[in-house]
Amino acid sequence: MEDSSFFPPEILLGLRKLAGDNTHGSAFLARKSLELLAKGSKSYAGPASAAEFRQYLVALAWRLCMAQPSMYAVSNQLAGVLDRFFDSFTKSASWTQLTGKLEKIIENQQRRSLQELDSLGEKGAVLLVEKFPGRAKLITLSYSESVLAVLRRLSDRGVEISVAEARPLREGVSLAEKLAGLGFEVTLVTDAMLGLETLGASCALVGADSVTREGTLINKAGTRLLALSAKMDQVPVYCCCQSCKIQPAALSGPESPRLEQKSRPPHEVLRRKIEGLEVRNLYFDQTEYFLISGFITELGFLRQREIQSLSEEFSAIQRRVFGGAH
Repeated sequence: MEDSSFFPPEILLGLRKLAGDNTHGSAFLARKSLELLAKGSKSYAGPASAAEFRQYLVALAWRLCMAQPSMYAVSNQLAGVLDRFFDSFTKSASWTQLTGKLEKIIENQQRRSLQELDSLGEKGAVLLVEKFPGRAKLITLSYSESVLAVLRRLSDRGVEISVAEARPLREGVSLAEKLAGLGFEVTLVTDAMLGLETLGASCALVGADSVTREGTLINKAGTRLLALSAKMDQVPVYCCCQSCKIQPAALSGPESPRLEQKSRPPHEVLRRKIEGLEVRNLYFDQTEYFLISGFITELGFLRQREIQSLSEEFSAIQRRVFGGAH
């Protein structure tokens, strides 16, 4: 079916905004995707049969996934919500009952995500206090809700934090400002200084937009440079992320896939045009598993074996929900 007839105009607008969002991380995008799924279920104007409604929801969820295809938190949470909804799906239920049931499941998922973030923060803080009981110097870059969830619990421990700005949009400035407001001793540095900051650092904390089945980290460009410098200086690198960011096995190959991404607007890097000069503006890079000391999640401290197991679980859920959609 064509989008113009299958989805209401307000849903199409929401899809375009979601696809064009180049500022927010995967946790935010997952929340917005669930909100659009809830809104889309209420505005459905197709045939009033349970089967058609189910088809519509799957199609909408898949379009939401494709709006940000590398953000696995989006597809995993959407699939998880629909899997629970279809599991309790009854064809005899009234229209009001069906939409009400889905809305309740989405609300529960949103609440669960916040609880997971809180649990991740608690587990991460405990780990860091155990490993670095004295005054610690930490490094991070860009803006990560998961990293912030961990650090806000360490505000009374005299932690010194260096935050790289994360060009070109400089999301790191927002994180540095929040950390300073919490009472931390914060230094904002350029991305090019990361190799200097690892000297004498206790550890590096980074977030994640996605994690592949093999444990390769996809995150803000500059993460790999930080990890390489940290490796050289024998500084551990911990990735803080919710488990829903792990890539489903069905979307994985035998090796980590090459990250495909388009260059973003050149004016973010250089405001004027120079003849013969090409501006390349890539937002993400891939950091290999061997450069990461471990993953701090709501489930605890994960390594490659646990990541692969969760990848299989997410894959099974997506197959049940989307079938051959992809």
